[in-house]
Amino acid sequence: MKLIGSSVIDFEYHFSIRTLFNNYKVHYDKFSTLLYVDRRGSPYSTQMGIFNFKNKIEFLETIVRNSSRSENNIYITEANWPLSGTAPYAPTSERECVSEECYAQYMNEYFEIALKTKKIEKIFWHQLIAPGYGLVDNRNGKIRKTKAFYDFKEWMYQNQFSYEEMGTCHILFDEGEEKTNHE
Repeated sequence: MKLIGSSVIDFEYHFSIRTLFNNYKVHYDKFSTLLYVDRRGSPYSTQMGIFNFKNKIEFLETIVRNSSRSENNIYITEANWPLSGTAPYAPTSERECVSEECYAQYMNEYFEIALKTKKIEKIFWHQLIAPGYGLVDNRNGKIRKTKAFYDFKEWMYQNQFSYEEMGTCHILFDEGEEKTNHE
């Protein structure tokens, strides 16, 4: 059995520090975080002056690396952006919501930044089908794939992730959808 934790949401590293530096006999095989940057918009936007997405990853990796309570393997187990005009499904106020075009752009930037740091072992996108923040909108019983869905699909193809590398994140595409040159 593997233990993955502590799954602290967003940029609240004081809770992560408490998880990793204590006198309890708990050891994490993987360290997880729900590293949202959605309240800031772009992954390049900062929080507390200097902490953009890349710097948040660097800071978290430093904390994890210096703890004896976890292996130095980091999973991001939730990330997304709330979509504009989708109340009451968006998990934030309209002020933090973004257009579908911005969502796709920010998602691509998020993956590129994480990949370039070489410090994130896996990212689990939250979630595939959900009105208000998913890659697919299923309101009114209809499936509508967003631009981010197709960008996500292309991103996975371009980066040649195998099922082993993706862990439990298996992506299935409808047989009836339009084929691209790599299918």
